This record gives sequence, structure tokens and C-alpha cells, in this order.
Amino acid sequence: MPVQRSRSLDILGVEDSERDSRLVSRRSCRASQSLHNVACIDKSVERNHGSMRRVRFRAYGHANVTGDHRTTVEITSEPTLTPSGTCIVGIRANKTLQRFDSEIKELARSPNTRIVLRLNVENLIEEIEGRGDPGLTYSDSTSMVARKSSFVCGRTLMIQADKAASDLNRSLIERLKQPETAIDCELLFISE
Repeated sequence: MPVQRSRSLDILGVEDSERDSRLVSRRSCRASQSLHNVACIDKSVERNHGSMRRVRFRAYGHANVTGDHRTTVEITSEPTLTPSGTCIVGIRANKTLQRFDSEIKELARSPNTRIVLRLNVENLIEEIEGRGDPGLTYSDSTSMVARKSSFVCGRTLMIQADKAASDLNRSLIERLKQPETAIDCELLFISE
């Protein structure tokens, strides 16, 4: 069983001891204050003269969610989940990579874009942060996968993600085992 990290997360999911000067302005942003987090991200983007785009969508839990995979996290639009889908944390997503607009796809193809996937399950918030890559096509019509590695394919949402399914809060995974549990998902594409 993976070690559960008990820590207060800022908008980037970085431990307090790992913060450096580029994160000082974000110290007061906490995951439990999701609306405040968005405002903090917006202010940070303004200061860095970058741009940010958001994509919001919804997915649902399933009895077969295990969150055991050590290198990826996946959300799919498929209506069911088999026990072998250990990276899948949400099904029946109402948005897929293929349906993202061209501006989002362009941002995703930049290695200077930070991509944050925020999962909100009954006010329990988890964030996964990774990077864009020139090889990202967002061509898949079913799945989106956050990868710890640098592998890219049509299903890849982000590379170099800081978390996989096995790193997610176990309370969140337990809630996702209930089939009608909604996951309010938000993707942030932040150009640096």
C-alpha cells in the first residue's frame, strides 16, 4: 500500500519544504479554498505575463475504481470500468481531449505550459500537475491520461505529472468507489 502523504497542498501540490522563490507569492493558497486558488492562479499568471485557459467537465466514480496504478491517472468517457483499469479514477466524462478547442491544444503542445488537473469530489480536492509537450495531439475521443513519464500518444493529457493514481488521497479513492459520486474536474493550462 502506498504511503499516504498528509500535507497541506498549495495550488501546485508542492510540499511546504519544497517551495522556492518562484512559489513565495502562492503561500496562502490552499487546496481547501478552491475558489481562492483560482484567484491566486489568475494573479500569478498576470504577474508572469502568461496566459491561462480553463476546461471544466464532469466524470463519475465506479465500484471498480482502485487507484493503484503507479505511473498514470486516467479519466474516460466509457460507461463502465473493469478491475484491470487500475489507473482509471473516473468514467462517463462529458468531455474528451478530441473536443478541446484549438487554442487549448496549442497551449498543450508547448513545453512551457503547466497543466493542472483538479479533481473535486464532495469538496475533497486533489491536484495533479504536469507539463505540455510538442507531441501532444489530444486526438483521442475516449480517454485522457496524465503520465509521470514523457510518453506521448493521442490519449496523453500531460507528461511529467507529479502524481499517479496510487499517489491520490485514499479518502478520495474510497469516495470514487461509489458509482454515482460526481467528480467536478477542472483543467488549467498555464503558459509560463
